[in-house]
Amino acid sequence: LATTVIKFTKSVDKAMRFCMMSIAVLFGVMFLLAITGILKSMPIVFFILYFLIMMPSGMGSIFNMLLNIDCADYAEYQTGRNMTAITNSVSNVVSKAQTAIGGVVPGILLVMVGYSVDSVTGAYAGDLANLPSMVSGLSVVAALIPALLALVCALLYKFTYKVTPEFRAEITAELNKRHAEQAAETAE
Repeated sequence: LATTVIKFTKSVDKAMRFCMMSIAVLFGVMFLLAITGILKSMPIVFFILYFLIMMPSGMGSIFNMLLNIDCADYAEYQTGRNMTAITNSVSNVVSKAQTAIGGVVPGILLVMVGYSVDSVTGAYAGDLANLPSMVSGLSVVAALIPALLALVCALLYKFTYKVTPEFRAEITAELNKRHAEQAAETAE
């Protein structure tokens, strides 16, 4: 599906933006269905929506790798030196930070909405009277926050990512020229 999305959108950054907007819309729908009570009465809808959300999410990881290549080429274009190792290192550090934050933030948010688990049994340990407010809080944590974050990502790609297909062609032509010159110098 990723290649189809790239063909449809005509560039990797637009494909990533398409995925982020899809994720934002689907999480937004999930939030609306949660606050109206539809998800509670029809849990299969939650699983269908979550499956649909994971499709563009998975494609996003492919597009991220392609965008890293763009970043490495852009850095070489700007500096005249191959910056692939640095670009990959920065990407790996960001990925590890995302993993660390992604593990901590949900726990903090669950505590904030009142979710409490008995450490021995693993059963819910909170007051049952708090369940309705906790479920509302969970719909915000599980749907609204991801929808807003995906929307922010889409807007960031729209307004900050400057490597258009035309500029990408210019970068490629310039780098090919430089590499040919370097190969000719090396051959002499």
